[in-house]
Amino acid sequence: MLATAIIWCGCAEPSGFDDSDGQGRSPKDSEELYTTEDVWHIDVLLSTSSYAALAETPRTYVLGDIRIGDTIIEQVGVRLKGAFSFQGLGGKSSFKIKFNEFVPDQRFLGLEKLTLNNMRQDRSQLHESLAYQIFADASVPAPRSGFARVSLNGDIYGLYANVETMDDRFLKDRFEDGEGNLYEAPWGADLDVESVGLYEQDEGDDLSRQDLDALVAHIATPGDSVFFGDDTLLNTNEFLRFVASEAISGHWDGYWKSNNYFLYHEGPVVGAKQGTWNFMPWGLDQSFGEELHPFTSRGVLAEKCFAEPSCMAEYTRIGLDVVDAFESRALHLAVDSLAAGILEYVQSDPRSPHPPAKVDRYQEITKAHLATVGPAMRAHFSCMEGGEEQDRDEDGFGACFDDCNDASDAARPGGSEVCDGLDNDCDGQVDEVGCPCTEEQIGDGTYLFCNASVPWSVAKLECEARGAVLAVLVDTAIREEAFAVAKSIAPTSSWFIGATDRMEEGEWLDTAGAPIATTRFAPGEPDDFGGEHCAALASFADGDWEDVRCGNLLPYICQETN
Repeated sequence: MLATAIIWCGCAEPSGFDDSDGQGRSPKDSEELYTTEDVWHIDVLLSTSSYAALAETPRTYVLGDIRIGDTIIEQVGVRLKGAFSFQGLGGKSSFKIKFNEFVPDQRFLGLEKLTLNNMRQDRSQLHESLAYQIFADASVPAPRSGFARVSLNGDIYGLYANVETMDDRFLKDRFEDGEGNLYEAPWGADLDVESVGLYEQDEGDDLSRQDLDALVAHIATPGDSVFFGDDTLLNTNEFLRFVASEAISGHWDGYWKSNNYFLYHEGPVVGAKQGTWNFMPWGLDQSFGEELHPFTSRGVLAEKCFAEPSCMAEYTRIGLDVVDAFESRALHLAVDSLAAGILEYVQSDPRSPHPPAKVDRYQEITKAHLATVGPAMRAHFSCMEGGEEQDRDEDGFGACFDDCNDASDAARPGGSEVCDGLDNDCDGQVDEVGCPCTEEQIGDGTYLFCNASVPWSVAKLECEARGAVLAVLVDTAIREEAFAVAKSIAPTSSWFIGATDRMEEGEWLDTAGAPIATTRFAPGEPDDFGGEHCAALASFADGDWEDVRCGNLLPYICQETN
């Protein structure tokens, strides 16, 4: 049902609602709706009673209207969504819009639903658009993702990721059959007996879950027949492309840890053939945050592949194909244009927890990651030749699983860490023990700038071993001068300092456990983003503080105490 005026909700245009803010046009098809070249204005309109009901039960659909561009669709379902990123109506809510919740068969551009994500966990505001493209380039069925500026009853909620929802139309567009069962995996759902009941079934008429039971039993069969047998239930090529794409995108919050992915069982079932299972990505807002080793996924099916030489050989071959596709796209070159396209919305977003300077900095971090991850992944996926794991540096450790640097016999498990810029003992840290630091006199104090890659606890111990403490750097002039030195040594890095709120959130203490009377956090910080309890000089904020995860590997600044 399409209309040109608001009828159902019975509410006049809300106070502050400015119809001239519309774009004067509507997307003509779903391809245009999900392009990254437009930021579509999406206005949600709720009656007083619907607003109150949504505030009371935010995950239950309420009746409302929605305007997309200059088209109004009446009597749609509106609810909130999100787990860690969830925000109530007083914050920057994420929305799910269901066009046919109250009007049977109603759709917009053929779509059943809209998914509007608040990007609270994406400091760059670009991750979903970029990461879904990685999967699509790898020939993995993946949603499209663009941008929207969202308002509710005239109140601007800000910039959102407009992510294509997986529904029956999505399936029919991407699969030959498109009428099978679609399952969404919540946290902890993997392909084992205990998890079958956890999956949420979003599409399909067969509600028995017998197909999931059969898949789980099939995966438990010893050997590699689950991947290559005549009766395999798995689209093995697509699954291996999916796992490789998770590694390249750094999607640690997906199947890598049994969360945020979809399973589709494509039918029809014919005789003994039980159809084919496909994996699809979801929830990519935290991509690019860390480099994933491509053989460390903890998914049941991924681990089974890593344990089978035949599957490993095929995975590494396919992984190199996926790297080729990724590098051909050159996504790092798209970052600047994407950032420019959303800049005005980033700058005017009234509910974003991330100030524009932070967004800009994390866009640069994303760009740098995209430029370097290809060669790193190519090195990983080249760990096998002729079906055999290689040991090119002849240090006794195989290139796929054990050796963190198969190009140097100075880096291997159990090695001795020395100050050479390598992770000699393969513990993830670089130059963490006793390496020289740059000494600078700032004001009346002596400061040591240690360009290692260590967690906060190691930085604390290393400073103490030098007769120093992790510097706190509250004084503005000293902090700014210290940041200038740090930036000259490592221009793109934040630096650990001696402040933590690990004992109690918001109570910042120095390394001796004494309260810090005055903190110097940048705008939007601290935000406790996924458990951040240690402070650092923020690379994006000219040396003001940010809170980071204590296990991050960063350089650090000591202050001598004698």
